[in-house]
Amino acid sequence: SVQFTTDVKQIALGNCILEVSISPIDAVKISNDSNMAFLDADKIQEPLTWRYWQAGDRFYPLGMSTQKNVSDLLTDAKVPLHEKEQQGVLLSGDAIVWVIGQRVDNRYRITAETKKVLLLTRN
Repeated sequence: SVQFTTDVKQIALGNCILEVSISPIDAVKISNDSNMAFLDADKIQEPLTWRYWQAGDRFYPLGMSTQKNVSDLLTDAKVPLHEKEQQGVLLSGDAIVWVIGQRVDNRYRITAETKKVLLLTRN
């Protein structure tokens, strides 16, 4: 795993690179690209931790008010076993904020009250 703060521009884990930026909400063009996560920067606790998912990991998928196991999300998304082993998750404190390339956590989504956006892009 690797820990970082939002003032870094890029961070790597294995052969995957995340680009990190914070922008005012009115400067961000929201996209539904699965390689991008748009999070409410004011709800994020630093440092962030990027690691491979582990059995028992749970989060609140975007649009849901109940928790889901990351393993169930990956199974539902038909992620092949060899890719599952390399599935990354991003944590703020102990909470998963993004199952990278899959879903953001509903609690950290962009809302009408969001002022600053933490944008993460997987390359």
